[in-house]
Parts: sequence; C-alpha cells; structure tokens
Amino acid sequence: MKIWDPHFHIWDVSQTTTSGHDPEQLFAPEGNPVYTLERYEKDMAIEGIELTGGAFVEAIAFAQREGILRGASFSPDPEMVHMGGI
Repeated sequence: MKIWDPHFHIWDVSQTTTSGHDPEQLFAPEGNPVYTLERYEKDMAIEGIELTGGAFVEAIAFAQREGILRGASFSPDPEMVHMGGI
C-alpha cells in the first residue's frame, strides 16, 4: 500500500537544540528529545507499506508559563527541513 503522509512530526527539544524550541518550555515526546526525519523514515519502513511522500510544517505557537514568549526570532535548522527524498 502506498502512503503519502499529510501530517508528520520531527523535533529537537534537546538542551543543545538550534531549532528555536525552548527545551525548558517543551517536553520530549516519549522521552526522545530528538526525532529526526531519518528516524521517522525507519519507523515507517513497515512491510507492505511504501511511503511515497509527506508534509512537515514547522510552527511555534504556545503560551509560556511566564506570559508572552519573547526572545530571538525562529530560524529553522537546515537538518530539520531537509526532506531526504520524501
């Protein structure tokens, strides 16, 4: 079965992130502070499934515990936006 994934997630909320995410405000889903496109592709390597493409959209919008989010503007990490042939 061919699948084009309309909505998938990759993230970097590690202490050394360059993604613009604040690791003090966000959590590491399932305890994984970094989930790369390569890990996603491995997770999607399921017998009988052919991943033909997908869409990843980065957006940062959330309420901070201390109020309005302030700080350096978001600058995407080239490693996080590389689509690796998908």
